[in-house]
Amino acid sequence: MSSRGAGRAAAAAVLLVASSWLAIGAGADPSGAANTAAEYLVDGDDDGVAGSRPFAGRDRYDTALLLARRYAAVRGGLGSVRTAIVVSGESPPDAAAVAGLAGVENAPVLLVRPGGLHRAAAEFLEDHDVKQIFVVGGPAAVPAEVVAQLAGLVSQPQVTRLAGEDRYATAAAVASHIGGRATWCTSNDSTAVLINGDERSAIDAAAIGPLTYALGLPTVLTRTSRLPEATARFLREHDIDHAVVVGGADAVAESVITQLGHAGVPRTTRLEGSGAAQTAARIADLMHGDCAFASGRRASLVALVGREAAMDGLVAAPLLGEGLGSGRALPVLVAGDSLPADTATWLAATPVEVDRLKTHLRIVAIGGSGAVSSEAMAAAVKAATTGGPFTATIAARAGERSFTITTSDALNVELPDAQGKAHDLLYINDVPVHLAPVGGLDVLPGEPCLEPRRFKINLRHPLEAGDVIELRPTEVRFGARDDRRPFSPARLVVPEPAVDTAAPKVRIVAPAGSESLLAVISDDSDLDEIIVNPRQVRVITRRGTAVVVAEDTPEVLPLHEAAVFALRLTAPTGYTRPAAGGSGSGSELVAPGGAYRLEPGDRMLLRHGVAVDAAGNRSRAGSVNVTAPQHSLRAVSISVAAARTRDEASTDAVSGDADDDLSGAQALLAGTLRITARDSGDAAGALGNTWEVRTSRLSTHDPAAEQIGIDIAVSSRDKIISIRFASGTPNFGQLADALNADAGFARHFEADATGGICAGRAQTVDLAHPDMDGATRLAGGITVAEVTVRFNNLVRGYRSESQNLPCPRAETGVGQEAVADAEAGARELVEHVLSGIVTDFTTLAAAEGAGDILLFEAPVPYDQMKFRYTTLDPSRGSLLGVSRYDVVEIPAGAVCGYGADDPATGEDESLSVSSRLRPQRR
Repeated sequence: MSSRGAGRAAAAAVLLVASSWLAIGAGADPSGAANTAAEYLVDGDDDGVAGSRPFAGRDRYDTALLLARRYAAVRGGLGSVRTAIVVSGESPPDAAAVAGLAGVENAPVLLVRPGGLHRAAAEFLEDHDVKQIFVVGGPAAVPAEVVAQLAGLVSQPQVTRLAGEDRYATAAAVASHIGGRATWCTSNDSTAVLINGDERSAIDAAAIGPLTYALGLPTVLTRTSRLPEATARFLREHDIDHAVVVGGADAVAESVITQLGHAGVPRTTRLEGSGAAQTAARIADLMHGDCAFASGRRASLVALVGREAAMDGLVAAPLLGEGLGSGRALPVLVAGDSLPADTATWLAATPVEVDRLKTHLRIVAIGGSGAVSSEAMAAAVKAATTGGPFTATIAARAGERSFTITTSDALNVELPDAQGKAHDLLYINDVPVHLAPVGGLDVLPGEPCLEPRRFKINLRHPLEAGDVIELRPTEVRFGARDDRRPFSPARLVVPEPAVDTAAPKVRIVAPAGSESLLAVISDDSDLDEIIVNPRQVRVITRRGTAVVVAEDTPEVLPLHEAAVFALRLTAPTGYTRPAAGGSGSGSELVAPGGAYRLEPGDRMLLRHGVAVDAAGNRSRAGSVNVTAPQHSLRAVSISVAAARTRDEASTDAVSGDADDDLSGAQALLAGTLRITARDSGDAAGALGNTWEVRTSRLSTHDPAAEQIGIDIAVSSRDKIISIRFASGTPNFGQLADALNADAGFARHFEADATGGICAGRAQTVDLAHPDMDGATRLAGGITVAEVTVRFNNLVRGYRSESQNLPCPRAETGVGQEAVADAEAGARELVEHVLSGIVTDFTTLAAAEGAGDILLFEAPVPYDQMKFRYTTLDPSRGSLLGVSRYDVVEIPAGAVCGYGADDPATGEDESLSVSSRLRPQRR
């Protein structure tokens, strides 16, 4: 292939995705028809509506001029076309031979009348300052007067006639100018296209013309059963190894194939069908198969050429070879007054999706309705269309300033454009939706960039029950890649707010010896709005003492997923209670208004409505007995879990965003390829910060190769992701897919090619970018572990051995003060736990000095202590990787209970015994 042809092939491998408001995306399905289809039209009368065929000239000469102008525009406008080809409009065989020449010379094809050069054609040549003109055909086809007119243009072009004694010799002369360097799609053999020189076979030449242009192939002609000498001479002189024969045996007989061998052509490929339409469909399949490097995958454009208007298709070869600016050669299908069955079958087999986006196949007619009838075009559009309209589900609640829409298919949203289209579609109470001034339409969190289906509509005013939300059909059509489908209507009447009937649940923690109760309340509604009624708690003592639950505002304590209230107990005047320390320690008179200390055998009666939620639901009645504490307090289990969301305090310290989900380590390469560590494995959490991505190219790498080759290796020991480009130049979508398909990579990471840009998948990887030829470290991995230590009885406090702090007095009870008193000892307990899980853990002070964060949920009395630990340090990132060999040792005396010390023993029964526990992952 020539350098020009190689460049075209490389460019054709790049897939360009145009994004508009709605784009469809999902896994590609190779079967079925295109999602939607429409005729390719332009705005021909400047009324803002595309309603005209772009290449419907008054005659073939005018059509050729329209095609040439568009070709020049695609190539870059004025000054971009320096060469042109001129052919007689009365000689289809001559026009059949020029597609390859146009590809090599980057030239459009113009037709001339026998009577001379039309002024519009001359103006085109002069406007573009064309310096080289090839006249194809002898004086009988293009008279000398026309050649003189061309040479006399103001631009003073060099005019070269390529001609022979007949049509076969003329084609051979054009082919000789091209030479024998071009190769076919599937081989490196020098190749030429062979077509019957009869005018009836011109439609076959039109069908293969765009591919011939893209590959720069010479085209030669033959008689039905005899190979002309001029053709044979070209094949021999240019060492053609391979002939692509277009047409069946009725056009090119088997005897010609034999004669090709005698002319030194050892290999032939026949492209044939039962008729012109089937032959064109066969070539179209080839362009999306073995020749896809020249025309790309299934294109979103296809051309229709009239069976009786083959000349229009022949002169369209340069523009269709350029793909109308899409960078990929377009297939040509045959039509006419009606649509052939073979053409309809090909259109019906086009894919629903390409590169994860729903297709919209645009069908461009070459010529006016006399060449391709309106009926044939309508049949083509119908054959290529199977996609139904979008459907949508609306969800809304009264009192909220937003509602959601879930669509039946994945859509891609360009938000600025979406705001206006939302007004076209959405109505509330028969009035176009009144969007919030900022962020009126959002993609809901968690929806993928290319494939969101759930959207949030933000309003200026809250919805009310009975409001009617409608999605009304309009003439507007939506979709990236020009997927044009309407929405089916949808309607929702905003319902009355759901009635909350779930009663709050109340658990009373009442340790013997405490002077207050702990009410632990859970509910489905907002815990901040829970109201506690202390009067609904009645204390029945075993001695008949009249105890009052204080009605002042209960003290609120921290606890995960519950509201915790401390309720003080007040004894009557003259109440005598046992002294602190248990039986045998005497008694003491309580001053008026003093606290009552709970005793074993006391009973709490919970009346209906101890807790009332925001909906007015009242907790149920119940009772709780105060029992003597168990002896031998000990820790019974330790569990470790990944926190799914970061605490506000820890998040502020790490990222400043309290709403973000727990994030893994990431690397963003070239602003588009994002590699993210998974939540489990050797790169989870902060461990991912030790990994790096190394990218390079093999020394044998050929960036222009058709085959994309990427070598991927992942080493957990060395913490390396190795990406080496072996062949070809991928786009970011192909690179991401290759990474995710590698088992070693997918075990620890996932890749996406959005980089914040939905069109990122289609962007070509710049192999010279520093990120694609070097090392990039992953960063941002955060380990957030939630650790729960459970005990066999209620805990009164935590003892600090290092600070020589004793256990709090039993009668201290519960409250913020008790929690604060317990913190110093609790920190030492946390150190014992972390030392058993994290290798080489030293002290909390050292870890916090390095940026780690510890958050407590440790109210007392309670039967468990919970804490959340956040770190970015990989050396402590293994916190979640609990091993079956890990052992946590909790020394004796670390935890204080409510049991009384028995002086008769050598141990302090109010303190915990030592424990050795294996942490469990949950």
